[in-house]
This record gives sequence, C-alpha cells and structure tokens, in this order.
Amino acid sequence: MENYLWLKAEFQTVFKEMFVNSSTSMKTENKWQALSRECRAKKCFAATKGIAYSSVTLSMLEESHPHGVAGWAECGSVNDDDILALAVPAGKANAKAKPKAKAKPKAKAKTLQKTAAAGCAKKNEAAAKSTLSGFQMACSSLKVFTQRIEKNPSKYGWAESMLKEFEKNEKEVTDCMNDVFIEHFKAACLDPVSMRHLKKMNPDFETKLANFVNSASEKVNEMSEVIARMEAMEAVACGLETPKKRKLR
Repeated sequence: MENYLWLKAEFQTVFKEMFVNSSTSMKTENKWQALSRECRAKKCFAATKGIAYSSVTLSMLEESHPHGVAGWAECGSVNDDDILALAVPAGKANAKAKPKAKAKPKAKAKTLQKTAAAGCAKKNEAAAKSTLSGFQMACSSLKVFTQRIEKNPSKYGWAESMLKEFEKNEKEVTDCMNDVFIEHFKAACLDPVSMRHLKKMNPDFETKLANFVNSASEKVNEMSEVIARMEAMEAVACGLETPKKRKLR
C-alpha cells in the first residue's frame, strides 16, 4: 500500500511538471512568432521608407498600411544581414570606415527599398483585382437571382430586405469605383503594357490602390454574403437544391 501511494505521488508530480513545461513552451512559441512578425514588418517598413530600423515604431506600421503589422510583414523578403545597413542612423554608420566601404550600405539600402516596395505594390495590385472581380461576380449572381424572382415573385417576398442590403453595399462600392484612376486600372488589367504606363503616370499608384481596397473590399465581401444567404433561403422557401457554400475572397 505504501509503495502504491508513493508511485501515485510520483506520477502526479511528473504529469504536473509535463503540463507546466508544455504550457510554458506554447506561450513562448506564440511570443516568439509575434516578435518575429513584428521584426519582419519593421524591416520591410525601414527598407521601403529608407529609414533606420531602430526608428520604426508599431504606430508607424499600423497607420501606414491597411493591414497594419501583418501587412508589412508580408510585403517582401529582407535578409537580416542586409537590414544592418539601415539599423544605424545616417551620419553615424561607418564613421571610421574607408571611403570605398560607404557606398556599399547605400547600394544595399536602395535595393532593399525597391524590393520591399515592389512586394507591397504587387500585393495591393492583387487585392484590388480580387475586389473588382468579386464585385462583378456578386452583381452577376444577383442578376440571375432577380430573373428567378421575376418568374415567380409571390415566392420571394422574404428577399426584399436582403435585396435592399445588397443594393446599399453595391452603391457604396460603385461610388468607390467612380474614379478616373480606378477606371484606368480596370482597363489596364487586360494589358501589361498599359499597366506599366499607368504605374509610370501615377507615382502614388500603390497608395491609391490601397485606399480603394480598404474602402471597397469589405463591402464586396458583404455583397457575396448576401447572395449566399439568399440562395440558402431560396433553397428552403422554394424547395430547391441547397447550393454549395460560397467561397468568400
């Protein structure tokens, strides 16, 4: 009996230590993942803006990108060794270095700045195209749905409020798209040469796209959600086959 109690106490001690160690390990891992993401974001921001890494703050990251720290962390790849070129404030780096060595950090900084900026521009361009595509798909789906309503309006009285919700979001997105730059961007999506020309003619190309995505993407998602709800309600009210779950962007 004494041996049993001793073994029981030993097992309880071992399992408690295992649980504490596992919990501590998970918290540490999550903490390091967050720190790693923050470091990547600061590196990309510093490279894009051409400023010292040490001067970048979290508020600067949050205010300068639609997706904050997460957005900057995904803007491009920056090597840890290369970021040292931006880590020391201008005028203090390589104070005692040879004259020939001063040009190398500047060249690296310019390369990093171009790489990070290109990564951000590419992501903003893809997000803008996805927003425009999602808008067109939602409008096309509503057109087909409306045709079914016109054939048998008495069965679709329940859809009135959802249609109004859709129209409200559609109007807000249309207002965002009622811009000469966005019209040119839609046309340039079909021709790489036109896209390069548009970028050349608009130095603030990236900022304009980011503003458009930030204003319209959520509304487009809401339009898609309304269509999905109407299709599900239609399947119940009209005895149709339940549609497959719509994928949101």
